[in-house]
Amino acid sequence: MIRFAAVVLMLFCLTACGRKGALIAPEALVPAKIKDFTVVQKGEELQLSWSLPKRLESGGKLTDLAGFKLLAREMSLGAGCPDCPESWRLLKQFDLEYLKGATSLGDRLFYRDLEAKQGIGYHYRLIAFTKGAAESAPAEARFTKQPPLPAPVLKTTATTSSVTLECSAVALPAGYLPTGCAIYRAKQGESAPLTPYARLANFGKYEDTLLEPGVTYLYQATQTATVNGYSFEGVPATASAKLAEPD
Repeated sequence: MIRFAAVVLMLFCLTACGRKGALIAPEALVPAKIKDFTVVQKGEELQLSWSLPKRLESGGKLTDLAGFKLLAREMSLGAGCPDCPESWRLLKQFDLEYLKGATSLGDRLFYRDLEAKQGIGYHYRLIAFTKGAAESAPAEARFTKQPPLPAPVLKTTATTSSVTLECSAVALPAGYLPTGCAIYRAKQGESAPLTPYARLANFGKYEDTLLEPGVTYLYQATQTATVNGYSFEGVPATASAKLAEPD
């Protein structure tokens, strides 16, 4: 009787195991690690940005992305233990369904860290999570906030067909490598855009021909530079211009 019961139990286990099917690898459900997480200092603030992941770690299509967790720790407090949970604080959580705190531009999100302090080094971690609470491996970025760079010199010249902007460099603190000038453009009454309208690698002039007659445009120009692998945009120089009236 005992032998019979043992055989029945074995058959039941084999049948039950067969019904479960193949095990699913953990990476099959996890969002892929974000590969373009960047930090840039713009004037007094740090701008963090990244693209929405579209793939799972396994390579499959990601269909249930729910949001992101942004964590930070201050490196100036010592090397600490980056692998210890208590070394990190949740700076912000972004839920895509009710996006607050971040601004979207196409498939890219932007966040302004207004709490960062000058001279402090920050270590950021960004984690994507799904509706099922599966989390990606953390994308990481480091940045030490510096005094804002000065504004360049910006001049505009309008004709009936274009506005020419001339961006001239100013002296930067020692150690900074100038990389050019970033130009932003918005119509009067609109907010300043998140990304440059044009970039000048060697300063100089830029001719803007995609303009509407009678519309006033607001331009901002920032001097760009790098130091120790960090990217900076200075305080913006501003100017307004519109196409000249025909004679």
